[in-house]
Amino acid sequence: MARNKCISYLRKTGRRRELIDNEGGDPEDVAAPLREPVIDAEDAQGVRDALMALPLPQREAMTLFHLEDMPLKEIAGVLSIPVGTVQSRLHHGRRKLKEMLSRKGM
Repeated sequence: MARNKCISYLRKTGRRRELIDNEGGDPEDVAAPLREPVIDAEDAQGVRDALMALPLPQREAMTLFHLEDMPLKEIAGVLSIPVGTVQSRLHHGRRKLKEMLSRKGM
């Protein structure tokens, strides 16, 4: 989700072109646009609230995968469930999260 927010932000501000045009230039010039916050505190709180509203099994899978960067196999081991179940929980969790955020206008 954070990746998609970043892409959306770069599209809206035109920074994506700026980053592409700076290839081969000074690394400081490329990194400068990324120092700005991608989402504001209110949006971040909305995402946290929506995540907390997910059913526990989906919230666990989403947190481990997206926030802790755990691979599917490791999540399956931690939760003692098959990898396919992890994938299912992620799919349904993303769908519900998207619905909730859409209702909030995010």
